[in-house]
Amino acid sequence: MKALIAAVLPSAVLFLAAVLAAGPLPAIEPALAQDATATPKSALDSIPDPTGGTDDPLAAYRAAIPALLQATGGKGCTRCFMDRYAPATFNKAYAVSADGAHGGRWSPAITPEQAQAQALALCRKDKFYNPANDCFLFFENDQQVWKP
Repeated sequence: MKALIAAVLPSAVLFLAAVLAAGPLPAIEPALAQDATATPKSALDSIPDPTGGTDDPLAAYRAAIPALLQATGGKGCTRCFMDRYAPATFNKAYAVSADGAHGGRWSPAITPEQAQAQALALCRKDKFYNPANDCFLFFENDQQVWKP
């Protein structure tokens, strides 16, 4: 242990001397300072207002999250929808069920009809699928087609 201290101590002393020689640290700019009493932002705070005229290419998908949760009885995979389906290329379709089953299909090499049929088929293979609550199309390309 003494050998370790003897090896590290000179470097630590030199580092501390260099820091002290540099003078006081600059003050943090007021614009960068954070209020310690501020409430942390929730994930929903980052969802832009769909009527706010945003240039966000995912705004339509973000605006559809409440409807997705409604369509799936609160069991919808919002992360699957936002992280995988939303940024995918056309042609694409996303199907869900009231039990929370979901399936999405996208590819520029398929027709919209093929994307729809394949999304429904994938939804029906999901582990949450219950034939009593069949899958239905929720989104086609960048349009919500399911209406509450």
